[in-house]
Amino acid sequence: MEGKLPCLLVLVGAIMTAQCQGLHMRFKRGARSRAICTDNSSAEIYQHRDTWLRLSGSRIEYCSCDSGRSRCHTVPVRACTRNKCYNGGQCSQAYYSPQLFICQCYQGFSGKQCEIDTEVKCYKDTGVTYRGTWSMTESGTECLNWNSNGLVGWMYSGQRQDAAELGLGNHNYCRNPDEDSRPWCYIYKGGRYTWEHCSVPSCSKVRNINCRSGRGTDYRGSHSVTSSGATCLKWNSRILVNKLYTAWRRDAYQLGLGSHNFCRNPDNDSKPWCHVLKGNQLTWEYCNVPTCSTCGLRQRRVRQHRIKGGSYADIAAHPWQAAIFVKYHRVPGEHFLCGGILISSCWVLSAAHCF
Repeated sequence: MEGKLPCLLVLVGAIMTAQCQGLHMRFKRGARSRAICTDNSSAEIYQHRDTWLRLSGSRIEYCSCDSGRSRCHTVPVRACTRNKCYNGGQCSQAYYSPQLFICQCYQGFSGKQCEIDTEVKCYKDTGVTYRGTWSMTESGTECLNWNSNGLVGWMYSGQRQDAAELGLGNHNYCRNPDEDSRPWCYIYKGGRYTWEHCSVPSCSKVRNINCRSGRGTDYRGSHSVTSSGATCLKWNSRILVNKLYTAWRRDAYQLGLGSHNFCRNPDNDSKPWCHVLKGNQLTWEYCNVPTCSTCGLRQRRVRQHRIKGGSYADIAAHPWQAAIFVKYHRVPGEHFLCGGILISSCWVLSAAHCF
């Protein structure tokens, strides 16, 4: 018995060691590393030995992550040799570390490249181009930062080469990088990493964005093919750097331009268009974006100030209103009976006494 006891203890020790190793592997990705630094000014996270620039008052500082502590000091900067900031942001790069840059964004935008819209309140279509700041899932769980250690090796994270194009980065805002039905994000729930759809509201519930009204200057749909069948170029494509209408304009967001290739009409042309490559030649073409139906919509008219508090009302200006006429056997012609409201193509709602 005494000879068996050490063996038993060794066996139990081996089992406990194996269990501890398994526990370590299970939570390795989820454990918070002591080497992680969090920038208080932006809530961005950085790994050990990462370096970055940040704005501190009117100065720009060079920061490095050293064993969980951010060490920062002021550095000289100059204008970027190539603008990397969206929506008119001002790009500056460190004089002695030109690979580091910082974007000073206009009001309403934030993010590494001013790609985040801090004022948008809903997503359009399926939310592929959503760049807002919503960070809560449908279950009420806070989203994880796309740069979290636990997401290393996952398909969609802030470490992808095309992360900026997909809206991913050093933040925890809802995105739709895989063209799902709506924006989503990763969360840590029940001891494991998973994902959930976000509770950000859809703009499509308010109006249809898959068609254009008038010239389509306010069209924000996802049509990306021209009349000839050519695929549109992205508005932030580098070959458009010398063009007037690109994602690098200060008013790019207001014009609907961004890191996508959807048809737009930023110059009040006759209809939406986009840049294309035809035979290695850079040009542009119109898009066949369908026109929205006008049935049941009030006709827009310039206000006539000679009529106090109102506008002229022409026939057909209010297509949902209906008039009910009757014919009498002994009296020729049609005679007005009652008014009504068109509630469907073949149904008119009116008062009961009219019948």
